[in-house]
Amino acid sequence: KYLITAIALLCALALPTAAVAYAPQLTRYPYLTDVVGTNATVNWATDRSSTSGRLLYGREDVESCSAHSVVATRTSMTVNGVSEYQWRATMSALAPAARYCYRVELGTTAPVIDLLGTDPSISFNAQLPSGAPAPFSFAVLGDFGAVGSTEAGADNRQADVMTQIARSGVRFVMGAGDTAYPS
Repeated sequence: KYLITAIALLCALALPTAAVAYAPQLTRYPYLTDVVGTNATVNWATDRSSTSGRLLYGREDVESCSAHSVVATRTSMTVNGVSEYQWRATMSALAPAARYCYRVELGTTAPVIDLLGTDPSISFNAQLPSGAPAPFSFAVLGDFGAVGSTEAGADNRQADVMTQIARSGVRFVMGAGDTAYPS
């Protein structure tokens, strides 16, 4: 029914500008996956300082970015010898093609930590409805998972590519493979 699902959508683009002041408990900045139909899933990772988390979201220019709340589920994992939680929460009943914003929190009762800190809420567009006549563009990436360090410090080429794509106006990104790396 949806062309996007037929081509195995990997992730919808909603990268923020450079992270400035997010909470230290956040180990992987929030990102979208599975923006299909009226749903969108947000993923992020944290340390293990809390066993509960949630996603706050709302429709931009209609309601606040915290108008709705979804309790997140967590999976325990170890990354480079460090134990953390990978979180996942799904927004539902999104209006087709509408713009939404979201934030993620660690904890669901006081004290709750806004994991984005003073960073702005993250925004994205919901999927276009089936048969929509509006034109759109998308990006296809392959062999883009290289990270690591160089003599000068962190290798930010992957982040640079993602930033350029986020600024390009594409509706989604499809991965063509070779993105899994050990670190």
